[in-house]
Amino acid sequence: MGFELRDFRLLLEILEGGSITAAAERLGYSQSAASQQLHRAEQAVGTALVVREGRRTVLTEAGRVLAEHAQELLSGARRAVSDARLLADAGPGSLRVATFSSVANTLLPPALRAMRRTAPGVSLTLREGETERCLSLLRRGEADIAVVYTWPEPPRRSAGPEDFPELDRERFVTFPICREPVYIAAPSSGVPDGPASPIELAALSTARWIAGCPICRQGLVDACGRAGFSPQIDFETDDYHAMLALVESSMGCALVTGLMVRSAGASLGCRLWRCQPAQFRVVTAVVPRAIARTSQIRALLSELREASGELAAEAPSAAAQLRWTD
Repeated sequence: MGFELRDFRLLLEILEGGSITAAAERLGYSQSAASQQLHRAEQAVGTALVVREGRRTVLTEAGRVLAEHAQELLSGARRAVSDARLLADAGPGSLRVATFSSVANTLLPPALRAMRRTAPGVSLTLREGETERCLSLLRRGEADIAVVYTWPEPPRRSAGPEDFPELDRERFVTFPICREPVYIAAPSSGVPDGPASPIELAALSTARWIAGCPICRQGLVDACGRAGFSPQIDFETDDYHAMLALVESSMGCALVTGLMVRSAGASLGCRLWRCQPAQFRVVTAVVPRAIARTSQIRALLSELREASGELAAEAPSAAAQLRWTD
């Protein structure tokens, strides 16, 4: 019989407890069972793994080498079991989606409608929230896919695992969905005279600003910082409809994205200008690596990208055009 995973656990417990008796108690073994397991492990390795030093039992050099690898191997085993359970929970009959409101209002409905048609046996559920909440649901195993956003700094076409430092890169993978152009939303009196588009952010250095959620607020601060000023933020709200309403009421300017514009639709009552230099918000799907290749995940990713392309093609005006990744 070879050296087994449970033998690594026994060595770690001996290292921590200082005796075979303490290790046995922590593992729920009898002392004789722990001693027999240790003897079999030493036979498998071909050398002693522990030695007595006074009243304590300590690891030999060979035992310490094995213990150094033990934590990583045991963690890997726990992840493997967790992934297997996740795969079982996300079996072929279910798909739990977490995303933010402007995707829930625009890309998701046609994507889920297509899923109903092409995969009628899949049970679909939705949880809505900002990026932080969606990723928390994903980490806790309460969602199978999180469609989230980030404002990459500096601006770029797509986001990767490095843009989500709270995620374990070994457990989760990212897939690009689209990148949204960012516009300046302003009342007619809040922008300089001249061509309707684009506007240099620096020209609005004295304007009052309305900020969105913490991630969008940071996007505003970073964009203005690149333009050479710090924005005066008078209002903050997680509701982009409220943000647009405040702009319409001449309370200030705001940075809004393509999906926000599409979601507001005909009710949009403020003027939009392209940012100069161009700014983008990136929409990304985050999926546990264990289920990333399942048919329902691949189908939803495909439908979300298809929906984003259709919205871009249908955009009724230059101000509402969306720019998409492949």
